[in-house]
Amino acid sequence: MISTYFLISILAISLAARTPEERAEKKANKYSQAAGTCLSCCERGDMGPQGAQGPPGVPGIQGPSGQPGMHGNHGSNGMPGPNGGKGERGEKGDRGAFGPKGERGVSGVPGNPGGPPGPRGVPGPEGPQGFQGATGAGEPGPQGIKGDLGPPGITGPEGQKGDKGLKGSQGNDPPRPPQSAFSVARETALKAPGSSNVIITFSHTFINTNNHFNSNSGIFTCVYNGTYYFIAHIYKASSNSWPIVRLIKNNVNQLAFMDYGSDSTDSTSNSLILHLVKGDKVWLSLDAGKALFSGTNRHTTFSGFLFAWD
Repeated sequence: MISTYFLISILAISLAARTPEERAEKKANKYSQAAGTCLSCCERGDMGPQGAQGPPGVPGIQGPSGQPGMHGNHGSNGMPGPNGGKGERGEKGDRGAFGPKGERGVSGVPGNPGGPPGPRGVPGPEGPQGFQGATGAGEPGPQGIKGDLGPPGITGPEGQKGDKGLKGSQGNDPPRPPQSAFSVARETALKAPGSSNVIITFSHTFINTNNHFNSNSGIFTCVYNGTYYFIAHIYKASSNSWPIVRLIKNNVNQLAFMDYGSDSTDSTSNSLILHLVKGDKVWLSLDAGKALFSGTNRHTTFSGFLFAWD
């Protein structure tokens, strides 16, 4: 390969060293020699017409390989292909190594204490009496301390009935329960002023045990703690100023009753039971601007009594 390339290079150099005139003359001499004519003494005629193209020559020897060309530019990136189908699930991996030991957790809340101790068990049966030991060889000891009194023996049979005893002296009377009762009546009519209520007073007394009711003030004062019953009757003699009466305990209204209607004369009543303590006060009150009637026939009354003491 190297020798052939060297020969071709020498031939090319020799041809390039000739001038165009030398090459033309050499060519003409070649043709003259071929025709048997001497051209050194003869004139050169005009160039004949171009002959026909000869057959292709034998292919020349392949020239040496050229130097490698420069790398071309990278082509543009193609469009991304479609997403592939979901692959099959891989095999289960090996178990990982154990992690480091975690820190100690916070202590929990203490539990509730246990329940109370259970009940004491039933005592077991008494064991059998042991055998009497042998009498010791020593001298008898001093007398021991007197033992505790044994349990009582079985009750003996009932004895004969004794003679009747002498009659005893008369005992004291049982204590009497406290008493508190009153019953009073008015004998005149009463009309309250238009600006305030008035306490109803009573001029006639049927009974006033221990004087717990004050007829002048119309107020009952409790002396004995207990349960009391109260009842009141009122009478009207006018259809215009019909009465409204209230039962008051310590300035607090307990109940009210009235006689309302077109009748000029009529009566009504009401009652209740109260528990009182010493010092409580009870009275009847007539509303402002109202009137009640009473006369010698004592139409308007007020009564109360203790029936259960503490």
